[in-house]
Amino acid sequence: MLDLNGGRSIAARTRNAHAPASGALEIGIRPAHVRICDPASEAAIFPATIRVVEQFGTSTILYLETCAGPVVVESGSEVETKVGETVGLALEPSRIHLFDAAGTII
Repeated sequence: MLDLNGGRSIAARTRNAHAPASGALEIGIRPAHVRICDPASEAAIFPATIRVVEQFGTSTILYLETCAGPVVVESGSEVETKVGETVGLALEPSRIHLFDAAGTII
């Protein structure tokens, strides 16, 4: 179980049997695997403020600021958002990659 800065807890699997039981870890997740949702919904792991919105044909790239740092989200063009808006971020636990302080995948 991972406790996220300013957010909730989320279950994530490790790839390494020698994963640390505690301590700081970095979470990696591809921008296409993060979903925008209502910040009040159960799916929202933590809130984010939209800083930049870029439209690229069928994709929308969102640059967001969270209490855990910057996050980039790639979504379909149907997403209707605007700069300054607060949204929730939903993460699929099976898509999370964990790294230790040295950058080694766990």
